[in-house]
Amino acid sequence: MDSARASVRLGAEKVYILYRRDAEYMPARELDIKEALEDGVEIMYKTKVVKGKTEDGKISGIECIKTEVIDGKAVDVEESEFFIKADTIIFAIGLLPDKQILRQAEIELDRDLIHVDGHGMTNRDGVFAGGDLIEARSYVCKAIESGKIAAWNIAKYLLTNN
Repeated sequence: MDSARASVRLGAEKVYILYRRDAEYMPARELDIKEALEDGVEIMYKTKVVKGKTEDGKISGIECIKTEVIDGKAVDVEESEFFIKADTIIFAIGLLPDKQILRQAEIELDRDLIHVDGHGMTNRDGVFAGGDLIEARSYVCKAIESGKIAAWNIAKYLLTNN
């Protein structure tokens, strides 16, 4: 929610949160969801990212598939694939990174986690990461700190590269 809302405040034309299950399962506070919607963030429930796409070495969007929730699990809906054009993608999820997507995007990994510099940037220009994606078995405060570092540097990057 924080990444999406910060993106809106920094002038992103369109901001989506993609979530593979429905609102009932979303691990966010109702207040955070309400405020994100008020800020103009669009939440796409029952949507799973399949893979990121690049064109000429830059992010061009993401391939997605619709899901349905069965016994609390997201199950792909056959023949429901679609594409979202995007020039910026922020992965903000508290699980291990999807190595297949990251390898396709040529993002460097270190022991199954995303390798970043001191500013939270990966080896790909304009691609940042923080939190559980960069540190295993970390304290919440460390994850928040790395997320804030990445968010701050995303803002600086967007302001100087647009």
